[in-house]
Amino acid sequence: MTRDPAKAFALKLAGDGGCFAAVALAALGGVLALNQKKVAHFLLSALLLVGALRSARVIPLVALLILPLANGAIRTALEQAKGLALPLRGMLDNVLRESNGLLGLDRQLSGLVFLTGFALLSVFAISRPAIARTIQFPVDRFPVGASSAVEQLPPTARLFSSDSFGGYLIYRFNGARKVFFDGRSDFYGAEFMKDYMVLSTARPGWKDLLKRYGFTHALLPEDSALKAALMEAGWKPLYQDKTATLLEEAR
Repeated sequence: MTRDPAKAFALKLAGDGGCFAAVALAALGGVLALNQKKVAHFLLSALLLVGALRSARVIPLVALLILPLANGAIRTALEQAKGLALPLRGMLDNVLRESNGLLGLDRQLSGLVFLTGFALLSVFAISRPAIARTIQFPVDRFPVGASSAVEQLPPTARLFSSDSFGGYLIYRFNGARKVFFDGRSDFYGAEFMKDYMVLSTARPGWKDLLKRYGFTHALLPEDSALKAALMEAGWKPLYQDKTATLLEEAR
């Protein structure tokens, strides 16, 4: 977890080559669009890229909305490129010629054949038992086992959990089990994030925050610093496995 949006974005890109490629191509397309006097395309690219710097969830929008525009700008730049060596120019012309053929085919089919085929293939794949068994939350990353114990908690329980665990609990209980925090960190604000960081890492002042928020239970990863601090303070485990521990405050 990080409080710096730019750092969080950099970490996201570092861990996902596809995201990095999408953002890099979008940025290149935006610059080329400005050079080609497509100001509207440039402004839209800049707006969404700034949004992606603030929140990784904007990256899919960059891929859906900006990459097609970037593709057009890059293609125009390649067509207008001058001063290239003859072998390179010939190779680019061949690539562009093949691209025109595929584009013409796509226009004739209107994309319906490919879309229908992809949909049928997806339904067939998901219906296979071997594949269906893999479409679930990994038990070594999410509190799948602990969720049954969480379900037994009273409705008045105030539960602290990590951001990833909180997101899973929202899904698992369809929002019925309220959580303190989840992965949408940019919605919570800087001050709240500071409190979360102090609590989750058991930094000085964590006991005051624990009392202020009135937590009665905590669902924490096995390597959590707060888990060790709470158990030392007398909190009792209600459930424990290799992924998560559910603790109850000392009575």
